[in-house]
Amino acid sequence: MQKNHFLATIVLMVGVCLILDVCEVSAQFSKQQSSATATNDTVGSVEGVVTNEHGEVIEDVVVSALGATTVFAVSNKDGEFSFKDLPPGQYLIRTHNQNYLSARSLLVQVPTLSQTKVSLRLITSDTPQVLVAGLGTQDLSLPLVDDSESKSIEDDHSELAWRLRHLKRSALKEVDAGIQLIDHDKSVFVNSLDVLSRAVSGSARRAVTLFSELPLSGQFDLLAGSSFNDQTEKMLSGPTTSPLGVAYLSLEAPIAKGEWSIQGALTQGDLSSLLLASSYVSSASKAHQYRAGLSYTMQNYIGGNISALSSVADGQRNAGRIYAYDSWQATQKLNLSYGAEYARYGYLDSRGLFSPRVEVSLDVIPQLQIRALASRREIAPGAEEFQPPSGMNIWLPPERTFAPLSSNGEFKPERLQHYEASVEHEIKPGTIIGFRAFHQNISDQIVTLFGVATSQGTADLGHYYVASAGDLQAQGWEVSLSRALNEHLRGTIHYTQARTNLGNASQDWPALLIPAPSDKVQNHDRLHDVTTSMEAEIAQTDTRVMVVYSFITNSQSLLNTTKTRFDVQVHQALPFLNFTNANWEMLLALRNFFRETLAEASVYDELLVTNPPKRIIGGLTVRF
Repeated sequence: MQKNHFLATIVLMVGVCLILDVCEVSAQFSKQQSSATATNDTVGSVEGVVTNEHGEVIEDVVVSALGATTVFAVSNKDGEFSFKDLPPGQYLIRTHNQNYLSARSLLVQVPTLSQTKVSLRLITSDTPQVLVAGLGTQDLSLPLVDDSESKSIEDDHSELAWRLRHLKRSALKEVDAGIQLIDHDKSVFVNSLDVLSRAVSGSARRAVTLFSELPLSGQFDLLAGSSFNDQTEKMLSGPTTSPLGVAYLSLEAPIAKGEWSIQGALTQGDLSSLLLASSYVSSASKAHQYRAGLSYTMQNYIGGNISALSSVADGQRNAGRIYAYDSWQATQKLNLSYGAEYARYGYLDSRGLFSPRVEVSLDVIPQLQIRALASRREIAPGAEEFQPPSGMNIWLPPERTFAPLSSNGEFKPERLQHYEASVEHEIKPGTIIGFRAFHQNISDQIVTLFGVATSQGTADLGHYYVASAGDLQAQGWEVSLSRALNEHLRGTIHYTQARTNLGNASQDWPALLIPAPSDKVQNHDRLHDVTTSMEAEIAQTDTRVMVVYSFITNSQSLLNTTKTRFDVQVHQALPFLNFTNANWEMLLALRNFFRETLAEASVYDELLVTNPPKRIIGGLTVRF
């Protein structure tokens, strides 16, 4: 009955807003519609113009901006380009056109609610100069060999000249490259660097021609990570004390009517993994914008944990995922988003997991938006070890194995049906308040247990157990406040309250009573979640700091079920390394969140994670 009332409330809200959208009877409301423009307190913009060395505007030049996100634009007939709705932060601005020498990359700071203007000047060049292996530039319009000098060399009958004339040619040598080794003093080593520069200039020229029209951007991470807990305070990476290393590469490039990206990651240790992912996002149009992608992850475990080896064999340590979503703008104010994700995990006995989603949003006025959504999310136990990074979150590589706690050794996927209605209102520039109500039906709620002794009698931070908490329902509400204190500091706070009703009891509860008695789900539990976040930019030192802190508790429980979670990230730019067209950063992060925070996740997902270890990760990030 509660579910039916909730769905009826959603339908009623959408119907009322549609009536308001059609009628528009208020003159003041119409005036606001015609004059006001939508603003987003979390974004900025960049506008600019592209000219040549004579001050003339240049059309059809691809301009890329690489930073918190990657976007592309093409200059119009007036040489103008623009990037809208950019998250605040540093961006690397580059140009791409084979008929011009690219200007040095421009590093700009995009503040919140501000417009940044830049000017890019290119140099016309029919045959662009080539920097050959860092040895110097070669003017490709000039002949490689002077004829008179060549003739004198041909007349030289010394043994050295004869050997040079009969050198075997390779793919890296021009026809006359070998002759250029001879100087009038007959010394082979005097101009060796100049010789090598000429030798590879032909290949470099061909490489420049190949990539000049490809505005490729990307990110390369060299990171190392470890885990520790409060009891031992020892760094652990599986059974060893050495940190886990990871190499992560992401490439992005615009293609026909959209943007294509590919990611790859490789880790090495007792749990080695390989991740490959690719995605495509279409360009925004008046009607549709869609995105699709796929990923594949496989792992190899060479550790000695018997529970991990017996529950998931090496041939089953793989996962594949494919997804597709479409955003359809039905009217100027009404937008419909729908799509689905399909995933298969090698260690699951059940069929693939299918997760559809549909959402309707309506802009009542530019500062007021309401949404209604329905989704079904199927999650495999241990899926966190196979999923690629989402958004701008740091990819923490898998360094842990898992096993079912039940005696039958069965993995039960969690299935969540989520219904939600929400409203957001910008009460003034830089300040947004929001409210949402939700209802959830959960089957086989996942419980995650760290610190449980394995079959060898010891607890291992590199291994955890999963179990089912049974079936339940949850309904609740959330209120949020987001405010930009200034152009360098922004804060957000969310308060969520939910009440749950227990359905079918889990067969795993007898096994859960000893390791996690406080995580027992009861009927009429009342959950409270307070999550705060802060993002700051220190312009003087070019430092970005992000802090998230969450406090989760169950007020109806007789035992202590309070959980605290945190995530701290520090990004320090290294401007003294910006000697190439790249942006260098040093990264340091510390967190004890187990799952990525999702608005459509179960209210119990993070609460039923017992004793998660802290994870520290650091290294170097290069954006190019």
